[in-house]
Amino acid sequence: MNPRSNSASSSILAIAGLYLLISIAFTYPLILNLDSGIYGYPGDSTAAIWGIWADRAIVLEGKTLSALVGAPFGVDTSNWITTPYAYAVASLSHLRNEVFAYNFFTFASFPLSALAAYALAYKITRKHTASFVAGLIYAFGPYHQWHARQHFQYDPQWMAFFLLALWHFEERPSWRRALLAGGAYGIAAIVNPYHGFFAAIAGIVFLICRLVYHRRRGDAFFTRARLAGYGLAAVIVFSLIAWTYWPAIRAIVFKPQAASPTAVSPYQRAEWWPFYLSARPWDYLLPSEDHPLFGKFTHDAYEWISKIDRGDWVPGAYESLNLDNNWFWDNTGPVERTIFLGYAGLALSAYAVWRFWKDRRAQPSEARFGIFFFLSLFVIAVWFSAPPWFPAGSLFQKWLPAWARSWIIPFPVWLWFQYLHLPFRASVRFGVLALLGVAVLAAAGLSDLLNRLQSRRGRALLVGGASLLVLFEFAALPPFTRIYPAPEVYRWLAAQPGDEIVASYPWGYQPDRVYQSAHRKPLAGHTGDPLDSLVAYTLRDLSDPDTASKLSALGVKYVLWHTRDPYRYSNVTPFWSGDFSQPPITEVPPVYEVVAEPVELVVLFAPWADVWVSNPQWRWQAPEQALWIWNPANQPISVDIEIGVEKAPSGTLLATLELTPPPQQVLVDGALEPNPLANLRYDSASYQAALLADDKPRLRFESLSILPGESKVILEWESASDADLVVAGLTFLLSSSP
Repeated sequence: MNPRSNSASSSILAIAGLYLLISIAFTYPLILNLDSGIYGYPGDSTAAIWGIWADRAIVLEGKTLSALVGAPFGVDTSNWITTPYAYAVASLSHLRNEVFAYNFFTFASFPLSALAAYALAYKITRKHTASFVAGLIYAFGPYHQWHARQHFQYDPQWMAFFLLALWHFEERPSWRRALLAGGAYGIAAIVNPYHGFFAAIAGIVFLICRLVYHRRRGDAFFTRARLAGYGLAAVIVFSLIAWTYWPAIRAIVFKPQAASPTAVSPYQRAEWWPFYLSARPWDYLLPSEDHPLFGKFTHDAYEWISKIDRGDWVPGAYESLNLDNNWFWDNTGPVERTIFLGYAGLALSAYAVWRFWKDRRAQPSEARFGIFFFLSLFVIAVWFSAPPWFPAGSLFQKWLPAWARSWIIPFPVWLWFQYLHLPFRASVRFGVLALLGVAVLAAAGLSDLLNRLQSRRGRALLVGGASLLVLFEFAALPPFTRIYPAPEVYRWLAAQPGDEIVASYPWGYQPDRVYQSAHRKPLAGHTGDPLDSLVAYTLRDLSDPDTASKLSALGVKYVLWHTRDPYRYSNVTPFWSGDFSQPPITEVPPVYEVVAEPVELVVLFAPWADVWVSNPQWRWQAPEQALWIWNPANQPISVDIEIGVEKAPSGTLLATLELTPPPQQVLVDGALEPNPLANLRYDSASYQAALLADDKPRLRFESLSILPGESKVILEWESASDADLVVAGLTFLLSSSP
């Protein structure tokens, strides 16, 4: 056995062990609660845990997504994506439960990310000690820590492994290495489309830098072996991505939903999102808000920034975006904006770049190529993470002519969001590539310093000091949220017979979905689609006496009224009243049984089906009757209404449409925005029906333009012989969109 190889293996094992121990320390007490709690906060994390359980229930128990959530309408899954990674996570949940599977992959991302960055740095430094620091920066930087607390599949190791495989191929092109590079990119894209996008940008930067490197060396870049390898890798990448993301590709490229006037693209984003989720220079320089020493300083700094008077900076052409000064200030909270790079890493990186520039006439080498590439990657990442444009004209209007005040300097995010319509709204997440650049460059700078030290003790002190300084800058007070055991109320629900629908208040309250593994009841809402948002608006006020009847028409049997967050015990009390059983069946949280009579008819236009009618066989004999039509689309929908009658009437039937005023704000991608349709009203108050007297007499109201939101329709019978009319069923037909 080669002693040198044996020594290298021992070093790698020792480094991996250190990364593992540091991961345990940074996420503690997670290691003791892998199946009962999470490292982080409830939110996207708990939604991911439910998704793991749902995948297992669908695959192993034969359930459908519509049987779990979205009752009674069901869920359109034509655009949903289930990746092989999701199946791997769901399979692991068999060992314990879905929380264990979630925690296993979240925890594993720390040592794996560290090893990936270490391997990249080692290609430059050829020193285990210097490369060790690169792993610390990349794995334990606040970007990774905060995303690991909320976002399940933001594992940064896959991008680093892809770049490692790509570099491995470039050093000696072969078909095996091409397969490895293509497969590595495929994994990055399958696990997370954001990181797939970032990896593609990093790959392009890598190839450009490699072309410069080969030109500097004077040899050919476009060789037959290299081109064949890239062709093979492209085939692998295309196959994996097309197989996994075909539903999304079909929705974005071919847009089949445009054929239906009720359709709303699940991938559309509000135009202010890229301003709201972009990086500012100070985001890279301010420590995490949960740092034990500097956290308060960072919090106060952001508070001060948010209150700066920025004046009239928005160009007139962009005032409609309602940016609310989001160019200057992002109010996304620490999950997104915490992309602190660390001053130790920045200082070592600056030293590496200075040495690189000082020796710029040196012969090209793989080490110098690596420094050039990661410096380029850092610059590109910071540029791509910036807001969509810089308002040069309005900020400098005192020195510019009037016609130049609308000038902007566009940045890349404006291109892909506004013109390419790519659904990558959070450009701030490019900070992960900036962090990788700093990590590897810092290792290169540290390696150069180590070469200048003759003393072994001095080198040990330098590496130890740099490592401790990095860990101190990235130190955090990790939150821990206990998930299991489930609260008693969910076990009570599970004991109730039948598959009765449960509604949550506040509407779509997430813990009810997380604990569906315990109560096993279908849930109204919880789908996040446009209809869900509309129902949340029309049913959110339990003080409205119509709410209980509408819930009954939807088939809702139980209402969970949450007064406390089961994770944090904070107050979430909604308005409450209505015709429900009193007192509540259970106490904490109160569970009410819906006992109100259902409204005679509730009609909903779902974005994936034509019409949903609560009672198509509705019978009515009265001078007046009310019904509700819910239109969740973002445009008016033209409909024809046919009312079957058992006996031809002797008078005229009028339908008086009374619009419930649309909300002043609407939910767009999880955030409230001003509703541009808030001022819409119907042109006239009443519409006459035409009597169609053929085999089955019926009254027909033609081309009623139903506005977005909830419309209350009053059917009024005007005749001296009111008792002659008996309604026997209703039919709604979509006509052409106005």
